[in-house]
Amino acid sequence: MRSVFAVVGFLLLVLPTPSIAETRAAKATKTSGRMVVEVEINRPDASRRYRKPYVAVWVEDKDRFPVKTIALWLMKNNPGPRWHPDLRQWYKSDRMRLLVEDESLIDGMSGATRSPGKYKFAWDGTDNDGKVLPPGEYMFYVESAREHGTYQLIKESIELGKPFKKSLSGNNEIKSVRLDYQTGASK
Repeated sequence: MRSVFAVVGFLLLVLPTPSIAETRAAKATKTSGRMVVEVEINRPDASRRYRKPYVAVWVEDKDRFPVKTIALWLMKNNPGPRWHPDLRQWYKSDRMRLLVEDESLIDGMSGATRSPGKYKFAWDGTDNDGKVLPPGEYMFYVESAREHGTYQLIKESIELGKPFKKSLSGNNEIKSVRLDYQTGASK
């Protein structure tokens, strides 16, 4: 099928128009990536005054720009904000993101801190604006900071567009992280 466009004073332009099936196939390819993230929060044995950790899970592109914050667990009300910078890497990345975007993720998407245990959530492969990220290399991060506790950062290179499963080494605060990325063809 073709569409014909004519404008007075300009040449006639004939453009191919994709069929409905071609349009659906293109959309399916763009939105077919999905990653399930499993995070297990640990409770260190030697912690007498245990506080739930602040946790950030996010993805940066190859230029180290934060394209998606997947999860953000911290206290928004006082006295919480004074400890937001303790999530050092996420906070620094988010300050850079705020130079380009003007939406506060702390106000818009943060959730309560979590007790020790296993947590699972899914990411649809989109950026903070809901646009599908192109296939390619990205860096995945899980960061935690806890009052009267430690600071920990786990990072792993990932490639969107190719299915993968990864188990990341845990640490004192985050016991384990598992990633399961599937594309439309591999589901």
